[in-house]
Amino acid sequence: MKVNLLIDNPGGVRNGYLNIDPYAEPNDPAGRTQGDLTNISHSVDDAEASEIVAEDILSYYPANMMTSLLGSWVSKLAIGGKLTISALDHDEVARSVFNHSINSDQANRLLHGEQSKDWD
Repeated sequence: MKVNLLIDNPGGVRNGYLNIDPYAEPNDPAGRTQGDLTNISHSVDDAEASEIVAEDILSYYPANMMTSLLGSWVSKLAIGGKLTISALDHDEVARSVFNHSINSDQANRLLHGEQSKDWD
């Protein structure tokens, strides 16, 4: 089993993955499963996942939760499983603003999202 952990990821899903999103609607047309990302036991058994991809999630959780959050995901990986975490590079955004390759509106969208959801 492959698991994709999402928080309103543009595009919504990865094909071939169980797509878990805490803000997915019931009967989500994109096929996402609503679930708590801090404890994915509702969808994945220990040592079951061959791969977990976490996209733009870590910035939504406080630093003091990282050990337990990552530990809970790792416990779901099968032997030889892979955990991939993508996150925004804040230094690169700041550099891009400084170099005028993006404007402040673009930087704000990258750093703070579209501000279109209650949790943004």
